[in-house]
Amino acid sequence: MAILGLLPPITAHPSFRWLYSTTVAALDPTVYSILAFYITSASYRAFRARNIETMIFLIAGIIVILYNAPIGGYLHPGIVTLGSWAMNVPIVAGQRAIMVGAAIGALALAIRTFTGRESAWLRAGGGG
Repeated sequence: MAILGLLPPITAHPSFRWLYSTTVAALDPTVYSILAFYITSASYRAFRARNIETMIFLIAGIIVILYNAPIGGYLHPGIVTLGSWAMNVPIVAGQRAIMVGAAIGALALAIRTFTGRESAWLRAGGGG
């Protein structure tokens, strides 16, 4: 179906539209509902408040989840403000730190490879 979708005249055919509406369009909500159950179980495991750090993590996670949910702004108007701050300040800072760490690691690996101190790439397919 993915290959047939690349051909423009076939996508307008009624058989293709029927196949799409009965398979892909029907499987889409199924996948999202399974994802919702997975997120719920992962949230339960991650958001158990045992100490003050996990309590802060729990509150921040609830704010971000409510910020992303359509009903979050209706429950409390401050959720939108707090959620956008959380998405723009600490999360971006964490992403920048990860990118800087990855760049430093890549640079260190490049220097080791160019100076001949890193030979793991020579036996990449060797299995050990």
